[in-house]
Amino acid sequence: MNTILKYKIIKDKNQYDVYCNTLHELLGSAINAETQDEIELLTLLIEYYDRQHNGSGKSDPITLLRSFMEDHRLKPHQLAAVLHISDGDITAVLNYKKRLSKVLIRKLAAYFKVREEAFNTYYQLKNDMEDQEKNKVTIDLAGIGAMIQQARSAQGMSQEQLAAKCGVTNAMINKIETEAGNAKIAAIRNVIENGLGGRMELSIQV
Repeated sequence: MNTILKYKIIKDKNQYDVYCNTLHELLGSAINAETQDEIELLTLLIEYYDRQHNGSGKSDPITLLRSFMEDHRLKPHQLAAVLHISDGDITAVLNYKKRLSKVLIRKLAAYFKVREEAFNTYYQLKNDMEDQEKNKVTIDLAGIGAMIQQARSAQGMSQEQLAAKCGVTNAMINKIETEAGNAKIAAIRNVIENGLGGRMELSIQV
């Protein structure tokens, strides 16, 4: 007897959009064991498609939040009232100028009836990106790639898993690990601190 699969590997953008809409509807509904399985399967399929076409499976919590606000027809000041924060704070959050705190993540998950993990993923703030642009420094860090590769292997992570934790592409991790030439300090710091849970210190003596 042939088994008909409800969800299959995503082949094109139309199928991707359909699955994203389905996932969004499931996240907004009452979640039971059956729907939870569907949510996890759809998430895996969507993330796989993202990695193949965009280089990252990480969803952006702020983009997700804006989508929920649109679906619920919530204005920023209305969401601020729900979360018991100021209009200025919610504006800063929505414009990538202030990070979601653990308290806000719990409140958002409870209000929109989704798991906290939906909002608890790494994303860059505008100030971070601006600082990185202003402070771009190229330095010879020969050997750092091998050290990162060893640390990743010791933690039992694949390049793909490390990339997901850092919010970067798999290609970026591969480049950092295999190139013994120049590397941007900001990119390496992100991998070491956000991906591997380590600490990077830079000392300059003149």
